[in-house]
Amino acid sequence: MPPKGLIQNFFLLLVEGPIGEGHPFPDHNRVELGLQEIIGMLHSEPLEDYLLSSFEWDLFEKFLELHKTPIYTPAEDQPETSSILLSMSQSLEVAACALEFVAQLLKKELDCSEKAKVEVCRDAPGTRCLLNGPSGIRGALKVVVASTIRCWMTHGRMVLDQNSAPSVEEQRYCGSAQRCLDSLGMILSYVACIYRHEETVDIKTCAEFIKEIAMDEMARDKEDLYFDKISKCELTKTEINQAMVLSLPD
Repeated sequence: MPPKGLIQNFFLLLVEGPIGEGHPFPDHNRVELGLQEIIGMLHSEPLEDYLLSSFEWDLFEKFLELHKTPIYTPAEDQPETSSILLSMSQSLEVAACALEFVAQLLKKELDCSEKAKVEVCRDAPGTRCLLNGPSGIRGALKVVVASTIRCWMTHGRMVLDQNSAPSVEEQRYCGSAQRCLDSLGMILSYVACIYRHEETVDIKTCAEFIKEIAMDEMARDKEDLYFDKISKCELTKTEINQAMVLSLPD
């Protein structure tokens, strides 16, 4: 078995990116390799429980919040748009890896190919983490919906217009943001499955609850987001509703 410190370092890699001399530095390849190692452990029965014994609500919430605040920022003497785009892409690449881990964890625990027949295993680490959160599965669903909406509001316009992205920097940014949104869509779908099972509600009731959370999040006052510096404009409510449907897995 790998030492506990190594497991914690894997999770730290997905939260902060690589650390050198006490400071994070961008290295996308290193984060991707860490993600593949962790996913490999997920599919190894002797290692899975050992790996996930450290996976708790605080870590889940951190993973979902990563796309909101950049880990990396351009140097003060590099204020141009290309530098901002690069640092934002590098930050989103770390967030995408963290979100992909959560999506793969819940995918492994839940068979969502037939949502009407989902069997929830309360003892599975990811599901248990959601059920035992501060506000239970209802609170978990609120957190996931709010995070998904915020990601669409901040990055959605660029993602939906990515075919017209003229520069390499913009294409990299759009690709990183798309990965975040894809994984958030998967996570939302899986958490909604657990919510329906635990609350014994039908699809319509669950959808109405998700819509209520989404509308509340979109009604918030605009925040002074770092990413707004290069976002062309925020999406309309209709566009976000349509985009969220597209981001959910079949």
